[in-house]
Amino acid sequence: MSTTETIQDADASASISHGNSGDHQVPGPTHSDSWPPTEPASLIAAQLSSVRGRQLVAYRLVQIGTLLALIWKLPFLISGAKAYIELPIYQDFFSPLFSSAAVVIGTYLFVCIVIAFNWYCRQDRLRSKTAWLPVVGLSILCVHQGTYNDMTFTTAWWAMVWSAWFAGRIDESDTHLIERGAKLTRTILSVILLGGAVGKWTAEYWSGQVLYEIYFVDRDFWIYNWIRESFSPDTVREIATWYSRKVIIVETAVGLTLWAMPSRIAAAVGLAVYASIAIFSNYYLFSVLLSLIALAAVGFLVPRDAPSSEPATEPIRPDASPA
Repeated sequence: MSTTETIQDADASASISHGNSGDHQVPGPTHSDSWPPTEPASLIAAQLSSVRGRQLVAYRLVQIGTLLALIWKLPFLISGAKAYIELPIYQDFFSPLFSSAAVVIGTYLFVCIVIAFNWYCRQDRLRSKTAWLPVVGLSILCVHQGTYNDMTFTTAWWAMVWSAWFAGRIDESDTHLIERGAKLTRTILSVILLGGAVGKWTAEYWSGQVLYEIYFVDRDFWIYNWIRESFSPDTVREIATWYSRKVIIVETAVGLTLWAMPSRIAAAVGLAVYASIAIFSNYYLFSVLLSLIALAAVGFLVPRDAPSSEPATEPIRPDASPA
């Protein structure tokens, strides 16, 4: 029942009561069920004041982060698909279905469309079902011959697995869902960081030789251009060594501890670490990292105070009458 109907029923009851007592019946005022114009900040604050609203913000934040990550990948996907069509590669390990360029293009578009739909969808039951479709599409891209080694689809897969789990549990009475969801994002981020760190615990990475050859020799990026212009070749090689060791230590330390940090601290640390990878390495890496950055940001939505055990309700609209 809408707010207007509730108010009108109350007015009708009051009128009947007055009529029975001999008073003259006066028609009640007309109320609007629409939201009054407010500033965007006020609308966001109103949504975050409810348990369900906070859950929907978390869910949609991950959807938009993953969608932006996939869109960021589009220029490379187009050029890669063209090369893949012109110079096809055939391997016995991959079936024709998982070596077709058309499958990559079609599946990519399908995943982007479904994620956009899920971001907009307002029906809980439909959202909880369609949230698994991007997982299926990204699973195909993760095992396809042309994209199996692309980390963009791997990190997006993790974000969509979290989304599918979260979408099926959105409920205003579950005051602990955001807290549990943020804990799960921290675990995912820790696993991914540790996976990267384990691969770097080698003599070649510890000496800095790998990152020196990849970034410091001739990479056209602002920080490496500045280092080559500002320091001698021997000093650049030394910087590469300590930079590489810093990367190994940070990824290992944060990977081992991020899952156990408080939600908001973990969100800030995770966001800083993952954003810095692209800022100080290559802006194109945002296609890999935006979905992880969105997962990290979920921690900021965990309430500062411990959630109440009482079921939470939606915020009262400004035009609603008190009970």
